[in-house]
Amino acid sequence: MCEGECPAGKYGDRCERFCNLYCKNGCNKYDGFCNSGCTVGKFGATCLYTCGAGCISGCNQVNGSCSCKFGWQGHYCDECSPIYYGPLCDRLCSPVCLNGTCFSNNGLCKEGCNTNLYDIQRIEEMNQASKSISNSAFYVVIAVLLISVILNIYFIARNIKQTFNKSQKLKETRRHKNSTRHVNTIVNDKVEENTGYQELGDLSQPSHYEELKSM
Repeated sequence: MCEGECPAGKYGDRCERFCNLYCKNGCNKYDGFCNSGCTVGKFGATCLYTCGAGCISGCNQVNGSCSCKFGWQGHYCDECSPIYYGPLCDRLCSPVCLNGTCFSNNGLCKEGCNTNLYDIQRIEEMNQASKSISNSAFYVVIAVLLISVILNIYFIARNIKQTFNKSQKLKETRRHKNSTRHVNTIVNDKVEENTGYQELGDLSQPSHYEELKSM
C-alpha cells in the first residue's frame, strides 16, 4: 500500500491508477473523484460525462444541468425544441407541418401536414418560379456584361483605325506638299535657264552700228 500522497495524476492503493484527464488539479487518492471540479464541458464525480451540445458556457459539474441555447431543450440541453431540427437544432421545421413540429434528425413532419396536396404543390411551384427568376436575372447580367465588353472592343478598334487613317492622311499631305515644292523648284530653274539663253541670244545678234556702217 502506498503511503502518503500519490504522484500528480494518479490514485489507488498503490497509486497505479490514472485520474481522469478532465479533472482539475488531479483527483482523490482513494476513489479518483475530481475534488477540484472538471474542466469546462465535463461533469460528474470523475468528470466522465459531457455537457449537452445546447448548453451555454458549460454545465453544472455535479448534475450536468445548464441553460439552453435557442432551439434546444431538456435538462441537459441535448435535444432539439419541437419546432427545430438538425445537428445544431438551428433549422426551423416546415410551416406545412401540423403544429409546426418535426423530427429532429430529418425535419419530416412529426404529426402530419396541415394543408392539402394542392397547397404543397403550389408552394413547390412558387419555389421553382423563384429559382427560375433568379437564374434569368443571372443570365441577363451575364449578357449585359458580354455586350458591354464587345462594345468596348468595337469602339477601341474604331478609335485605333481612325487614328491610323489620320496619320496616313497627314503623311500623304506632307508628301504631296514636298512633291509640289520640288516641281515648282524645277520649273523655276527652267524659267531662269531659258531667260539666260534668251539674253545671250540677244547679245549675239548684229548691232545697229554694223548695219549703218555697211550702208
